[in-house]
Amino acid sequence: MERLTQKIFGDKVKLPLIPQVIDKATLAEFHDVRRWYEDCVIKLAQYEDAEAEGLLFKLPCKIGIKLWHIYDKDEAPKECYASEGNIFLISRRLGQTVFLTKESAEAALKGNNNNDTN
Repeated sequence: MERLTQKIFGDKVKLPLIPQVIDKATLAEFHDVRRWYEDCVIKLAQYEDAEAEGLLFKLPCKIGIKLWHIYDKDEAPKECYASEGNIFLISRRLGQTVFLTKESAEAALKGNNNNDTN
């Protein structure tokens, strides 16, 4: 991913320029927006740093989504749900024994059974 922020030094981040406000009545509102903007840019820089260090992990699916798991090649796929406790296991087994749809799990099961008989 292309980096959107620039580091100055340490945790300091260079903010892109915001056009100056001419109307003094909106100056207070501008300062509130500027503070919010600075917080957003700093947070973005932290995510970019984490990505550069290899610390970000893209989840294979949403937490709570229904999945289909093949526990035994002789049984039908069983319904399960993605949770914070099993998401890393799911990411390693997605497309092998864990599937996003029942149809894809059944197709994989048929493929395994066909390979076992040959």
